[in-house]
Amino acid sequence: MFTGNKTHHGITDVLLDNLPHGFVVINREGIIQFANEYFASLFDKLADQIININFYSLFSFNSQNDIRAYLQKSFSSQGNFESYEKEIVTSSKKTIWIKCNQNAALLNGQTNLFLFIEDITPQKKLFLDLQNKGYHFQTLFNSINDMVLICNVNYGKTLSNFLDANDETFNKLNFSRKEIIMRHPLEVLFRNEEEFLVDVLERLLENGSYVFTSSMKSNDKLEFPVEINSHLFEFQNRPAVIFIARDLTERYRYESTLMKHGDKLRNLALHIQSIREKERTIISREIHDELGQVLTVLKIQVSLLANKLTPSQAELKQKFDSIIEMIDKSVESVQKICEKLRPGILDDLGIIAAIEWQTNEFTKRTGIDCDTDFPGEEIDLDADKKTAVFRIFQEALTNIARHANASKVSIKLICDDNFLHLDIKDNGKGITKNQIQNPKSLGILGMRERTEILGGKFNIKSTMGSGTLVSLILPLNKELYD
Repeated sequence: MFTGNKTHHGITDVLLDNLPHGFVVINREGIIQFANEYFASLFDKLADQIININFYSLFSFNSQNDIRAYLQKSFSSQGNFESYEKEIVTSSKKTIWIKCNQNAALLNGQTNLFLFIEDITPQKKLFLDLQNKGYHFQTLFNSINDMVLICNVNYGKTLSNFLDANDETFNKLNFSRKEIIMRHPLEVLFRNEEEFLVDVLERLLENGSYVFTSSMKSNDKLEFPVEINSHLFEFQNRPAVIFIARDLTERYRYESTLMKHGDKLRNLALHIQSIREKERTIISREIHDELGQVLTVLKIQVSLLANKLTPSQAELKQKFDSIIEMIDKSVESVQKICEKLRPGILDDLGIIAAIEWQTNEFTKRTGIDCDTDFPGEEIDLDADKKTAVFRIFQEALTNIARHANASKVSIKLICDDNFLHLDIKDNGKGITKNQIQNPKSLGILGMRERTEILGGKFNIKSTMGSGTLVSLILPLNKELYD
């Protein structure tokens, strides 16, 4: 899931496999990019068996439409995520209730859904039993590992004090049953924020259920985050609410640890890229200085020998000329190798001059016309950003030359106070989504990784027959990194 060395990758896998719920990463096409063992076990499979398969295939045909609609809504919600509960049937004909919480994040330059999926079948059975048969299941009620609290809905859309709670509530909050019943949900579940309670109650009355996050405080003043699953039901011929609260402390701790490892891996990748470029620079200079000097001296010596030949030695003179020509071609080859390893113009004159030079070389090599739009002044970039922009630009031109069948390329470089924008547009045959997302497309993958390391955004837009647009947005200040 993450780039980096094997040690960090192993640590991340252990953390994910020990999460107290299912975790799965899905791309826009519904393909599973990663799953932990808990999630796989919900479908009677191992995690390795479901990587790179279609997420919908894990569900029965009748359940697939609901799941597909949920994912499509999640991808288009722009961060306004809501929890999702549904009774589903798996492809192995197992019926379970699941609850999904999701977040969208960039992975290899693409928006993916990170889903946290829980099997809430026991909690749902409790709720349905309470709803259909009344309060006659005390044993089941107290067997739930989450905190469960019940109160009535009064006239005027207000809540009563708690009617009862399960043993887990008493243990977690360190209150007796009598102390809980004397308290109001506003104090226990809503942090004494009336607007918060009113908003939740309105959503609950409208939809019949609602999931929200809050915090709870124990009798010894220990505060902890919770996720609360609320449902309306009839209790003793009156409308009531059951609140099922789950302590999120452990989940937040895992998520925080994952974030820290992600930052470490990003810094490690940046360090590796920096070392690689330094090595290229050193190799380029050594080839240029050492081999270039040897070839220059060799040409001088051969030329001196050729000048000593007499007119009668015309055949030998022709061979010397051929040797000198070969030496000149070798010098040109050395220069090209050095330029590919690390063009000196990038370090000496900056990113704009380097891109202009690369554009001219591209036109000479391919015959493709290029229109350019660059700032009038040089852009002040640190070494890592300058290298990343140039390498991404090089790779984009390489892909155009190899695959686009284009006759024209437009290159636009803009820089404001906070961001650098680079757009490369061709009029070629375009590229399919499958080609863009193909993990074997190493050039595209490399461009994405370089961008992500520096906290930027990389995107490819293409329509078959209408060309391709490669866009790079790079933050100039570290504070702007995602």
